Amino acid sequence: MNNRYLYRAKRTDNGEWVEGFYVNAIEEHGNGERTAEIVALDAMRTFDGISPTLMIDPSTICQCTGLKDKNGKLIWENDIVKINGVVYICFWNKSNFEWGFKNNAEDFGVAYISSDDIRIVGNIFDNPELLEVGE
Repeated sequence: MNNRYLYRAKRTDNGEWVEGFYVNAIEEHGNGERTAEIVALDAMRTFDGISPTLMIDPSTICQCTGLKDKNGKLIWENDIVKINGVVYICFWNKSNFEWGFKNNAEDFGVAYISSDDIRIVGNIFDNPELLEVGE
């Protein structure tokens, strides 16, 4: 679960996903507005004089659960997964302080399912049509 402190979001400049560490900063040369940025993992490893932070769309911020699906892919908040053929969304359950899966019919915590039964099929930003089919 080493990756659970990672975040991902879509970049504002090109719409691509970026993974790294989330920064909610105050703009230095502006009017003091808050900006949403991610310190990209690649930029941290190969800093070349370019700012390691990337501007992101705050509405697309997803935290890593630290868990992996049956194919070894990290599971992120807002991922769309299939569990035993049924479609769910990964979410943070504030009431129980745990990651969970939900759809229109049910929700449950990750402790109640084996990662061998989970397969990521998309996310709510890139593949919203999967929710219409699966629920």
